Amino acid sequence: MASRTTSMPRPVMISKRRRKSLAIRGACWIVLSCLCIATMGSIVKTLGDHLSSFQVAFFRAAFGLLLVLPLVLPQGTRVLRAKRPFLLLGRGIAGAVGMTAGFYAVVHMPLADATAITFTAPLFVVLLAGVFLGEAVDASRWFATIMGFIGVVLLLQPDGGMIEMAAIVALIGAMAIATVKLLLRSLAKQEQALTILLYTSLVMTLVTAAPAWLTWKTPAVAELALLLVVGVLANLGQYCMIRGYRLHEASKLAPLEYSRLIFAILIGAYFFAETPTSATLIGAALIIAGNLYVALGKQSAFDHNGSINDLRYVAGIANSRIS
Repeated sequence: MASRTTSMPRPVMISKRRRKSLAIRGACWIVLSCLCIATMGSIVKTLGDHLSSFQVAFFRAAFGLLLVLPLVLPQGTRVLRAKRPFLLLGRGIAGAVGMTAGFYAVVHMPLADATAITFTAPLFVVLLAGVFLGEAVDASRWFATIMGFIGVVLLLQPDGGMIEMAAIVALIGAMAIATVKLLLRSLAKQEQALTILLYTSLVMTLVTAAPAWLTWKTPAVAELALLLVVGVLANLGQYCMIRGYRLHEASKLAPLEYSRLIFAILIGAYFFAETPTSATLIGAALIIAGNLYVALGKQSAFDHNGSINDLRYVAGIANSRIS
């Protein structure tokens, strides 16, 4: 009998030219995602002239739920079997608070300032994980985090010891987003991907429904169209970012996420006559510098910043199968 040999699979080699092409395509997807999110913020700011932030957040959450349902319904009741229901509830509530607070800040603050404060979420992840979860944080990361929060103080620009309510709300929103990221760490190990998506979307819709009803103003047809665009841009931005991180290394693409601040400055200046102050630019630079060190510095218990980890998980959700 002729002997049969078993050939070992050869590793796929990617040429330097191919890697460069993937890097460029990935970068384009990330920048496009940031443009979508910045544009969404400008529309939310426009809607804020008539509709409350609660209403806008409710429509955004409801739109997200409608997109999740077609993925969930074919799976039957298996998706409903949650192992950590209280953590899912907490993540949904934190997500609703973060989204509503972010929308409120965008409406009542310059776009550039509100955008820069949202970048403090990864810094809050370091702070909360170190204080409440006991995760080891080296001195250099504490320094980077403190530097980022010094940037926040410059952005807040307290006048006579008083800080604007919108700035405080923005910080609360950033802390809520950090809480969402921390809860995801525990949930991702025990819950199915679609279970997390379903419960998070459902809780966010229910939590925002009551305050939206209390502050309800019937949207005009044009406003309904803009609310739909908000939902489309939010999901399109997430989709583009996932595509980008699938094509190239997250650590190489992460700095491009800050192009959202550039878009916010340009949109704010052109459409809302908002001129960023020197304090805004310096404060934003300090926040970004702190973030980049936390995200791209040597690996620790945090791995990379929360946004990258979340995107990797969302990318997994896109390909996940319910067992």
